[in-house]
Amino acid sequence: MTRWLPGLMARFFKPAALLICFLPVMSCSEKDTGDEPLPEVAVDMTATLPEGRLAAAEGMVRRIIVDAYVPDGNSNHVLSRRNLFYCPLSQGTLSATFNLRAENCRLVVWADIVPEETHVSPYYMTGTLNPVSPADPDSYPGNTALKEVFCASIDLQLSGHADGGAEPLDVKLENPAAGYVLVAGDLSRFLSDGQAFGDAAYTCRVRYLGSLRLGYSPLKGIATYALDNISYSQVLNLPASGEEMTVASDSFFLPETGETIIAVELLDSNGETVSYSQVSLRDIEAGSVRTIKGNFLTSYPEDNADISIDGDFSDSEDQEFDMDFQ
Repeated sequence: MTRWLPGLMARFFKPAALLICFLPVMSCSEKDTGDEPLPEVAVDMTATLPEGRLAAAEGMVRRIIVDAYVPDGNSNHVLSRRNLFYCPLSQGTLSATFNLRAENCRLVVWADIVPEETHVSPYYMTGTLNPVSPADPDSYPGNTALKEVFCASIDLQLSGHADGGAEPLDVKLENPAAGYVLVAGDLSRFLSDGQAFGDAAYTCRVRYLGSLRLGYSPLKGIATYALDNISYSQVLNLPASGEEMTVASDSFFLPETGETIIAVELLDSNGETVSYSQVSLRDIEAGSVRTIKGNFLTSYPEDNADISIDGDFSDSEDQEFDMDFQ
């Protein structure tokens, strides 16, 4: 049911510009079982979003989900109220007023990119934000900035605040994923060696070695839904000349412990590996995008090329690393 419910809602609640949609969900709290329902509290929210990787994308809009969760008495949280908003990808601040019930709750905000026609994410299942799960675990989306997300979680003390004006609320969203761009700095060498391979079609495949977490819980601030054997690939559009080219890019939710290692492979049209290397994505922080440059086209299997990103990177600025495998 959760897979078609967002699409069904989208058909009936598609906004023309910016629309607030209310999806009330009954809480399991005993306060809701009495004769008198809880009063409503107006909330004036100003949500600040980081600068995204995309300022615009044809047919796409940013969706902001605002969920209120209340404790169920068993160390868990249940959804009490949902509000939906939509805005252009270039919009960095969202101001909106909506109602919540006068009860203490955890407000969770999730912003992703969805098609304007359907308002259904091709990458995430968001029937609940605790946690968000992958829409299709069997088809991993790499080489796209459209799966970029921002989120925030904040405790609200609204019990007894039913009287008076609206409650002001400032929310600063952050990107919970880390990103990287792989740049082959050996393009000229590869082009000069290309005749030896006798093939013009090449594919770059990136494999995650070990488990990769495909989901995220903004309520708890942890990555979830770990799966093995995750990979993505794309056919390279090789230029006639040049020194370097981008061969792959991705973003991923960081594990709580351990490191993330990827294998970067260049395959010919027969699926044979003609270049292989490993990259250890250590010290890449959430919210940052790292450009990693190396010999991704000419690290031949017999070279046993391994890359490791080491060092203390305390800031979240984009950084570039030059890797020499020879």
